[in-house]
Amino acid sequence: MNFNRFRPYTTVVLASSFIVLIVTGLILFVAPHGPGSSQWAWAGLTKHEYKDIHLYLGFISIALVLFHVVLNKKPLAKYIVGKNENWGRPVVWAIVVVVAVVSFVVVG
Repeated sequence: MNFNRFRPYTTVVLASSFIVLIVTGLILFVAPHGPGSSQWAWAGLTKHEYKDIHLYLGFISIALVLFHVVLNKKPLAKYIVGKNENWGRPVVWAIVVVVAVVSFVVVG
């Protein structure tokens, strides 16, 4: 079976879920913490419901990312090997970004 027809759907659903994850993450970040905070609600949803949305959409996003990698294994292999002239060595850039972010979080 040719899964290439799922590429646009996977990309759109993944992008949409990423946007919703950002919004729910920000809402949960500013929501009150501690005793009694479970009664907090905004836009008709409680904190517990925002957590559920965020959790399940996160699981769906992980599955979609894995499916996206399977669908795009040839282009990703070219990126990893470094045959894309526009990016140079994407793997090196990815490692630099990850190390920089982790260093910033650890060191402060």
